[in-house]
Amino acid sequence: MQLLNFPILVQKEIWRSIKVDEVLLLTFCSNRTKTAILHHRKLLFKNTESICYETNGDVTSNIKVKMTNEWRYLLSFLSEKDFNSSHRNAVVRLEILGMYFKCWYVSIFDFRRFIDALTYFSMCKGYMDIMANQSEINTLIQKFHAYLYNIFGNSIEYQVNAESRGFLPMLKSINCSLIRLNYAINPAILEEFLFLSPNQETIQFDTNLKSELEENSKIYETEHLRVASLGQPTDHFLLNFSGRSLSLENTNVKKETIIECLRAWNSNRGYQNLDFLSIELYDVFTNVNQIMNQFNVKEIPEERIHPPVFVIRRRSFFLSGTYSVKLISRRYVVNESNGHVATFSMTNKSFTFAVWKMTEKEFLDSVSN
Repeated sequence: MQLLNFPILVQKEIWRSIKVDEVLLLTFCSNRTKTAILHHRKLLFKNTESICYETNGDVTSNIKVKMTNEWRYLLSFLSEKDFNSSHRNAVVRLEILGMYFKCWYVSIFDFRRFIDALTYFSMCKGYMDIMANQSEINTLIQKFHAYLYNIFGNSIEYQVNAESRGFLPMLKSINCSLIRLNYAINPAILEEFLFLSPNQETIQFDTNLKSELEENSKIYETEHLRVASLGQPTDHFLLNFSGRSLSLENTNVKKETIIECLRAWNSNRGYQNLDFLSIELYDVFTNVNQIMNQFNVKEIPEERIHPPVFVIRRRSFFLSGTYSVKLISRRYVVNESNGHVATFSMTNKSFTFAVWKMTEKEFLDSVSN
């Protein structure tokens, strides 16, 4: 069927019936096909939300596209050994982005028709496997990212998921990252990645470092940063953070570091952007009350109807969308410089601190209503 020979209106209806991931694969066919698709880009890509680049180092690296809260695989890069062991028939040789590849189109049954609850199994209905040497995959991902960015620009979000034995692909314009490697990485590699994609909206960093980061590391500028360190000290993250929310999980932080951080916030010497701080310890605090004894702690009287509830939204890398994190506490402190209120809770295993960005009078009036 010579699709491009049909009238424009007929083409438009045909394009409308094709899934976005399939349309993107068609753009690789020829410049003429790509031009025709881009002519209808507003119609074809209106529900596209994100592109994700996955590396795990075990078998494949993947490129996924997210449309209306549903992820679909677009491309998977396999080593020659894995490709040949999986695909013995219907292998084709295609020219894509000026390079020739052995490719195989994977068609997957849509389980969602029968088991709505198992949405994981409906992630994809079809995608393309590409044979590539492991040493070339970073370069290939860069080329495909540049190609996709040329189509979508900054109208969508770009995400990196580097897990297990994977690697950090060196890409520009990444908005959020999951870095969950099972080996310690060189800080220089992390800094190269963040130099290309600074000021990310969210980073979840569950990876040990071979050495400590520099004080001016770009990771401290992340808007929402979560760090899980398996008991390793993370004082440097707390001392240098300049974003909006910081969560340190399964970690060790000195009481003195927390006190230094709160004193800087209290005097407006730092943390002006801070909305939320959460620390969950691997060990326990001793003499935990020493932390807040440094400050004039106040408490909302019990006769007030309800304690204030601070809510912050966090991205989920494992489920589509976001989820809520709450702090419910009657205890608060007032910033001596700008008069803003922050509520907090504290145990021998955790410390949570939420800045309300309102004066004490505004805060008390709001919890009275």
